Amino acid sequence: MRRGIAEGACWSLFPWTSYWRGTHEPEVQARLLTLGDWTGKHIWDLGSHYGIFAIGLGLRVGPTGSVAAFEPNPLSYARLQLHVCRNRLAWMKTFPNAASDTEGSRRFFSTRD
Repeated sequence: MRRGIAEGACWSLFPWTSYWRGTHEPEVQARLLTLGDWTGKHIWDLGSHYGIFAIGLGLRVGPTGSVAAFEPNPLSYARLQLHVCRNRLAWMKTFPNAASDTEGSRRFFSTRD
């Protein structure tokens, strides 16, 4: 990653170039970067997609913290796992599930692309 919340992270180039350039959701990234030291914090990322925020925060919390990343889309989840592996974030856990404020199950619809 060239800059942003996950600057320095190993990333796959396809298909979201705004991720590795550090230009995806710049307002969110800028706000997260103003929140101070993340070391040792415990973070949940709901709807992680490929993990831009989860990976960036995983690098910041370090091994004394943790990140739980939830992503229900199978293709996005596979890419999330790849990024966790490439960045050697053993303190990061991924879940192939959606998160909700209600108990139960729902059908998940997704397109291939």
